Amino acid sequence: MNFNLFETNILNWAVVVFGLYKFLPGFLGKMLQKRREGILLELKDAEN
Repeated sequence: MNFNLFETNILNWAVVVFGLYKFLPGFLGKMLQKRREGILLELKDAEN
């Protein structure tokens, strides 16, 4: 199994980019939504 190093790196990058594109938006979206809700709650508390 003598793979070309460049081709192997391209394949690895493709797998990583696909994984991030597939799974990160859901996780990041949930995290940002929780942060947004927390900030809005703190702003409402600060007004009172």
